[in-house]
Amino acid sequence: MTRIVGAVALFTMLPLLDANVKAALACAVSDIQIKQANLVHRGSGGQFSTVVGELVNGCSEATGVQLHITLRDATGRIIATGDPWPAGVHNIPPQRPYAFTVNAAEDGGGADSLKVDVTEVIRW
Repeated sequence: MTRIVGAVALFTMLPLLDANVKAALACAVSDIQIKQANLVHRGSGGQFSTVVGELVNGCSEATGVQLHITLRDATGRIIATGDPWPAGVHNIPPQRPYAFTVNAAEDGGGADSLKVDVTEVIRW
């Protein structure tokens, strides 16, 4: 009877252990570092804005990363924003640089400054 009670206790504890292991391995937005982000204007009049950069996934496992891009003009007025996933629906390998290019805006030619933040991480 003691073995049965012990086995039942172990099986009821497994979900808690699994949750703790997942929590320990979880990846947070703060684990992703933007190493470089540059605004590049393209097109005949420079009307297309692209962000070219590099990030590092500091998580212990591969993960998807979402960015929030804000473009401002010379007066500080927001002229465009975007929320791209640089690797699409693919996970970025852990502990190594990942170069990316994402479209920021079709009408961002007047952009004077760029801000890039990591807003979400997800395992695909």
